[in-house]
Amino acid sequence: LVAKVIGAKMAVSFRGYDIGVYPLKHKGCYQQLWKHLDKVHSISHYLLHRAYQLGLSQHTSYQIITPAVDCSTLPKPQYNSKKTKILTIARLHYIKGIDDLLKTAAHLKNKGVEFEWQVIGTGHPKDIERYLYHRHQLGLEHEVKFIGKLNHEQTLESLAKSDLYVQTSLSEGFCNAVLEAQALGKISVAYSAGALDENIVDGDTGFLTPVGKPELLAEKIMAVINLSPAHQTAISQTAQQRVRDE
Repeated sequence: LVAKVIGAKMAVSFRGYDIGVYPLKHKGCYQQLWKHLDKVHSISHYLLHRAYQLGLSQHTSYQIITPAVDCSTLPKPQYNSKKTKILTIARLHYIKGIDDLLKTAAHLKNKGVEFEWQVIGTGHPKDIERYLYHRHQLGLEHEVKFIGKLNHEQTLESLAKSDLYVQTSLSEGFCNAVLEAQALGKISVAYSAGALDENIVDGDTGFLTPVGKPELLAEKIMAVINLSPAHQTAISQTAQQRVRDE
């Protein structure tokens, strides 16, 4: 009610957790807010439509402004000739699909794919313990590396050295990491969750697979690894161009 009291208009900005998670735990939490709202900013159409489902009037003025990348500040991409280097940047939390990440890695190993999968990010100690044990159960200690938290510059350097970026999130408001991967020309493979299908143009700038199907994600990763160098380059360049233009 602050805006009303001081005679101002009020806008709100949506993020993934605000719309995708918080209302699940707090039913009706935004009902009073919607009544006094003049304009909405959202980072994706997905979050806007989720807000409509939560009671936001479809007559409310809105503006979609997606996250962006300053391409001039990115490190120079590097490429590897030996085992495939896969990278994921995510909190160690169920909504980031870390269980599915490990299952996908197990499928790749069973198919004889040589890879190293780094996961940058941290989480609650109980979650970290859970995922370390799950990794142990699947025998993936040599393939999946939990790197922990890095600063943004270090994260981008790791991204520049990777061959493939994978996002197993079960929901995303947009996902800056996927955007940065595409800006660096890294082919991205992700679940078609939340706004990831606004972030990636399936088949053109990267690839999307059904949510909760780690075996299909593994098959897509193998298909990308086996693409011709010319096809890989075409996807990388299309992704970089779209990040710059849009």
